[in-house]
Amino acid sequence: MTKIATWLYTSEFPEQKTPDEIDALAKGFAERNHVNELSGFMISNGIKVMQLLEGRPKTVAIFRDKITADSRHTNVHPEVWDISDHRAYPNWSMRSISVDDYEILFEEIERTEIQTLAIKIASVLFDATFQSYND
Repeated sequence: MTKIATWLYTSEFPEQKTPDEIDALAKGFAERNHVNELSGFMISNGIKVMQLLEGRPKTVAIFRDKITADSRHTNVHPEVWDISDHRAYPNWSMRSISVDDYEILFEEIERTEIQTLAIKIASVLFDATFQSYND
């Protein structure tokens, strides 16, 4: 059985992004992720970003290195690197959602009934990441 790596991180865009810009980025990520057999989700309020990637460990590691070196991200904080036996989101090449609609995403996550370490941390980390921006 192939092992699956999960990487959860938070970061910031250097400049505010509009919802349309975020959607365009997510569409490009989804296409690239599909080709590379990656899945996951991204939440953003235009500045702060929380993203989860899952796939083959070598592939996720390559993308982790690319993301941390990418000038479109600042303050990259790796939150979780985990190895498991299965994907939590095999059908999401990149599920993107705004901060305002995060409850929809977490309801979908709960329906999968797959609780990984990264998902447990993501649900806790969400409030800390995005609440601090709103204060």
